[in-house]
Amino acid sequence: MDQQLLQRTRYVLQTRFRKIQTARVGNFELVVKQVLEWLQNHLVIGAVIHYLDQVPGEHHEEIQLLLNSGMNGSRYYHLTVKRGPKQEDEPSFHGYTATTFEQHASACLQILRATVQKPDVAFYALLDVYLSQEDYDGHKNSANDLIEPLKDMAVHDLYEYIDEHLDGINAVNGLLNKYKQRVEWFQQEQIQQIMNQGYGGKQGERALAMHLQQYIFDQGVEFVVEPASVSGEADLLLRDGSGQYTIIDAKLIKPNPSQSEITRKIAEGLNQVARYCNDYNQPVGFLAVFINDDISILVDFDQSDVFRFFKIGGHVIYYIEINISQRASASKSKKAKQIHITRDMLSEEIQQENKDNADTTL
Repeated sequence: MDQQLLQRTRYVLQTRFRKIQTARVGNFELVVKQVLEWLQNHLVIGAVIHYLDQVPGEHHEEIQLLLNSGMNGSRYYHLTVKRGPKQEDEPSFHGYTATTFEQHASACLQILRATVQKPDVAFYALLDVYLSQEDYDGHKNSANDLIEPLKDMAVHDLYEYIDEHLDGINAVNGLLNKYKQRVEWFQQEQIQQIMNQGYGGKQGERALAMHLQQYIFDQGVEFVVEPASVSGEADLLLRDGSGQYTIIDAKLIKPNPSQSEITRKIAEGLNQVARYCNDYNQPVGFLAVFINDDISILVDFDQSDVFRFFKIGGHVIYYIEINISQRASASKSKKAKQIHITRDMLSEEIQQENKDNADTTL
């Protein structure tokens, strides 16, 4: 993995969150608003934010109740932590209920949004009590003191979650790029044999996917292949220590393809990975396309550093091409045929596939 690329990505994220950490009462909510807008509009991090918005849990309703309640921190502490009796007109609060890292990060995100909606130090103290389950007395602290617990918990923990997620994305992209180089530089004859004769009991496209699985396994990455999801079965599901999955699927483009065939195959793969991401509730997935032809495919993807990706329904699908054709040497080969695939062509193909699938289920 190119550590310089990873450090650059992290540096930008650190810079944005440092602005929140150094903000003081008076402009705290403005800085938070600016950073949240940047996160949501970021081509890659935006998918992580979208995922956190979809994480189920009582924290969504709880924070909304806090926004609307006018409750003070001490009373909220009495009701939720001490489990004291509530008055008839008081909402039924649940307190802090997150049991997973994802729910906690999702709650931290909602808390920061709440500070933008209600920039009030008394409300900040209430959010402190919710997240820490400790009784903060707003009358004994300065205004700036009251936002420090939010910085220490909500801001810090949301940053850590996003940073860890970016680390995983970069790591998988790095492994896929190393696999691409290994196959294209050293294993073209072997990969042709695998495609033609089979591998691990699989044939063609599935055999290539099996070869990719073995490479990932050999790199020391823990993975499992789960039972089929609603949308079928992805070629590879990486599972980390927290139980989160990274989805990788593979497609094969055979020799002498037309532009429409290439467009359909890539769109099919992107859409399939997006459905897997939806089934497994993951913000990102990966599509590896094996090309068995001496052609150059130019696809209008978004790009972050050296990594290309396509967004579908809030999911980010990273894309990598692996040319497995037995090309002639540069001195003997002609200029490779170029095929240009636009974003509109992919979008239209994906829309048509979804329409066809919907018609089939009727």
